[in-house]
Amino acid sequence: MDADIYTIYRAGFYRIIDFRCKCKQDCLSGAEYSTSFNISFVRKGNFTYQVFKNDFDAYTGFAIVDKPGSEHKVAHCHPIPDECTIIDFTDEFYQSLQGNYRVRYKSFFSNNDVPSLFIETDNNVEYLHFLLLKQVNSKNPDNVYVDYLVMEILYWFLDRIDNRSFGAGLPFKIKQRHLQTIENAKEYIFNNFVEDITLTDIAGHCNISLFHFSRIFREIAQCSPYQFLRNVRLCNSKQLVENTSLPIKDVSFLSGFQNVENFNLAFKEKYHHTPSFFKKSKNS
Repeated sequence: MDADIYTIYRAGFYRIIDFRCKCKQDCLSGAEYSTSFNISFVRKGNFTYQVFKNDFDAYTGFAIVDKPGSEHKVAHCHPIPDECTIIDFTDEFYQSLQGNYRVRYKSFFSNNDVPSLFIETDNNVEYLHFLLLKQVNSKNPDNVYVDYLVMEILYWFLDRIDNRSFGAGLPFKIKQRHLQTIENAKEYIFNNFVEDITLTDIAGHCNISLFHFSRIFREIAQCSPYQFLRNVRLCNSKQLVENTSLPIKDVSFLSGFQNVENFNLAFKEKYHHTPSFFKKSKNS
């Protein structure tokens, strides 16, 4: 496969790989093999991931979990080259993971007929992925924080191994015409959620009418643009509450909420407790 593949971060038990396919037309790869346990986030593009008896339709909002030795083929079906972030774990870590979770997740770790999983992501893990890339691409990444993010991402996927969603699938024309719009919208939201942005701002950034943007965003992302923006802000606020000593008021404004009362209500609605409760729990 013609691709640029670079290790952009390396730690004791994993490495992070930036994968950028260079294919610009429909093509099918030969048989490829995963040599490790890894998690791949689809950042851009659209491809079919053919593994065992399944053909997974991969695009933004989905991730692939591979076990060592899994065989697959990739069929490219979008004019925009595919991009993925791959968290690649060491053999030693995978053996430890199997030892701790083989009984709990027997249908995955002990079943040779399940070489890979295809899992629909959500705001929470997509934001963790955004933070991970932001850290590893910075000049001085916080190594302990990067490890924390990797483990939080791993735990998110482990919790969904036996309860994964495949989605209903999208028509080819929708993906061909609008995937890049949604990719651009998500990137804009992740980079600007702290500001007082509006849905009009997001649609304008994507050069599309607000009505049309809202419709296709909901169809592809399975939530409204407003829900996506608010959930990103709440994910950021939870990170700040759990990992800093900032006052709740500062957490609110640094997460894009213009009103502390509204922030408290939204936080409690999503996490079932107030930010103050989370803060006290962390310090107890």
